[in-house]
Amino acid sequence: MSEVVEYNQLVAFLKNASLFEIYRISSAIRNELENPYRIAAVKEKLKEGDYIEYLDANTNVLIRACVLKKQQKKVLVQNSCDLKQWLIPYHWLKLDSREFDFRNPAQKGLHKNELSVGQWVGFNNKNGEVVVGRIQGLNQKTVSLITAMGHRWRVAYQLLYTIIDGETNENVVIKNIE
Repeated sequence: MSEVVEYNQLVAFLKNASLFEIYRISSAIRNELENPYRIAAVKEKLKEGDYIEYLDANTNVLIRACVLKKQQKKVLVQNSCDLKQWLIPYHWLKLDSREFDFRNPAQKGLHKNELSVGQWVGFNNKNGEVVVGRIQGLNQKTVSLITAMGHRWRVAYQLLYTIIDGETNENVVIKNIE
């Protein structure tokens, strides 16, 4: 699928929904995640030895892994970078999925779903100085980051911008980050 899902339309819908309506939607989504026909369709596309990507929801990072063994509701994979094995649900796998556009033109800064642990971001501190750091954690309202000089910051999402090529205020050059 090449279609892009615009996150701001989904959020606009959810903002007008009651908490109970959101709960009902989450229940319907959970049922679809556990739908045996959907799981069977994913299992059919996989074979042992295939390389796939799955989403680590805690870090919002896609991880490359090798399929080791298919089970009824989960799949055993081995991460490519650290060789650790994980038994994960099939719905974590990125197969034939659409891309999500989490940008909202009316929103200042970045959205949590646009960011991932390890990514470089910048912001202007109280003195107006540019601070650049690598994301260490994604919290509910803030990002925990560390600069190249080891300084730690907690910064609100709306104050952040992405860094592709830049320089920190500690005179450490960061190149080819993305």
